[in-house]
Amino acid sequence: MLCSLRNKFLLPTIFLIIVGMSALSIISYLTAKDSLKVLVVQDIQHIAEITAGNISSWIDDREIEINNLGKQRPFRQALLHSFMAETAREFLKYQLGKKIKRNQYYENVCLIDLAGDAVAVADSQAIEKSNVSDRAYFQRVKKGELYVGKRVVTSSATGNPVLLIASPVMDNEKIVGILLGVIKVEFLECLFFDPINLRKSELVYVFDADGLLIGQPPVSPSTLDIFAASPGCSVDTTRLNEGLAKGVVFGDKTITAFSKIEKVGWTVVVIAENDKILEPVKGLARLSLLVAFIVVCSVVVAIILVANTVSRPINDVVSGLKKMGEGSLDHRLNLSSNDEIGAIGQAVDLMAMKLEKSIKKINDQRSLLHKSNEEKEVLLRELYHRTKNNMLVIISLLKLQSEEVQDETLQSIFRETENRIRVMSLVHEKLCQSQNLSEIDIGNYLTDVATSLVESMTIDGCVDVTIQSIPKLIDIDHAIPLGIVVNEIITNSIKYAFIDKPESAVICITIQPFAPGKLEIVIADNGVGMPAGIDINSASSFGMQIISNLVNHQLGGTCEIFNDDGTTVRLVLPLSTKVVSPALVATGIERGNG
Repeated sequence: MLCSLRNKFLLPTIFLIIVGMSALSIISYLTAKDSLKVLVVQDIQHIAEITAGNISSWIDDREIEINNLGKQRPFRQALLHSFMAETAREFLKYQLGKKIKRNQYYENVCLIDLAGDAVAVADSQAIEKSNVSDRAYFQRVKKGELYVGKRVVTSSATGNPVLLIASPVMDNEKIVGILLGVIKVEFLECLFFDPINLRKSELVYVFDADGLLIGQPPVSPSTLDIFAASPGCSVDTTRLNEGLAKGVVFGDKTITAFSKIEKVGWTVVVIAENDKILEPVKGLARLSLLVAFIVVCSVVVAIILVANTVSRPINDVVSGLKKMGEGSLDHRLNLSSNDEIGAIGQAVDLMAMKLEKSIKKINDQRSLLHKSNEEKEVLLRELYHRTKNNMLVIISLLKLQSEEVQDETLQSIFRETENRIRVMSLVHEKLCQSQNLSEIDIGNYLTDVATSLVESMTIDGCVDVTIQSIPKLIDIDHAIPLGIVVNEIITNSIKYAFIDKPESAVICITIQPFAPGKLEIVIADNGVGMPAGIDINSASSFGMQIISNLVNHQLGGTCEIFNDDGTTVRLVLPLSTKVVSPALVATGIERGNG
């Protein structure tokens, strides 16, 4: 289940491991990314500088090569006006042709006289026939300077971009002509750019002093190539100068390094695409995620195994405690582990064993007590029954004795005594019928008292007795004196209240709570009433004295008498009232004709 001890341990641990591995992977990725960017910046700067240096050195070599070539004797002889000049020219054509075949970076090599006309060329078909005396390189070399073109020009013969290198041909410290080397720019791409561009992580571009694109990657430029253009196209030199000033420019998708070839004023641009740069890092990140996933899975499996090892005995303890809680105290955990959980299991088994013994002992004692209570209950019921029978015997003896007495007053005294004893016997009869043998219901008890009095005292008249009572239990100490008091009150009503109107005699008894801890009993009749000013506490009659003594002294209550369409006696007794039902229980008793 979700809130088990294993899950409480497992879920946070897995969460922390996943978060930790994710954070480690992210940190590793960012660190590797930054480190790789630094290395890439250094790399492309180095590539740009090395490429610029290599091109500069190579051009220097070609410059030296042209200069040394022009110092050879056949070149001087071909420019002199002698019979050997024509032979030298033919020889040079052959030698220069072999040279451009051997050195494929030359498109052509030309020997030009001071008039600007070509006297010997390596490839006669690739040389223009017009005079070159007006060309800038011719004018500068004629002055004794060595010329290296800073701008790439287009070959009139092939239409390809070429670089011009020109050197004066000297004879006895005198310039007699010019040796012009026409170098294929595309050869620079094969020699210097392609080895770099083949890596595909960096792309190399070269621009001349006017921003004309000299060389670019052999592959199709991607949309990330900010200098993507066709050879012969140019870019704004301001942009190149800004890049040269910064050295490295960081774009949204690229990193660009700039380096200048001072000799010719060219600019080498090396571009690295971020996606290609970060490809190894992304691969490392994927590998890190895979390793992290494997580690997390391994740790989760290990944690689950450990958690199961810990939680299994705990679950056994919980299951065993549930069975013990359901009453199976003979169940034992029997854990064999030697750790704390094993100690708990042994303690639980010991507790269950002792608890089982204690409960067995308690059950045995309870059985003995139950048996003893049953015996006492039987004895008590027998005692109540015999007491009731003895009182009935006394009543019978008094009744027999009264039959021998002719005096009406004595007979009345005998009957009243019989009724008082009958009230006490009713208490024992009710106790014998009660379940707890110590309390009886006051309503049922007073109903039987009233019924007995009506049956014994009315002969030719009719008295209706109505009782309204709450279900209230009272003990024997209150039941006997209360029954005697009610007996005296009803006896007085039957004897004296209905002399003038026996045909409509009614006695009403109401039992209800009066105040917290007190009970109110009202006994009212519709008879002639009692003499005015009578005080029950000072009355001289035996019945009134019984009522006063029992109410005031034994029951600890009060008694009041009112004359209102008959006589009303109100008793207030300090008895706790435990009401079972809020409804009043109404009982009607009608007796007549004895």
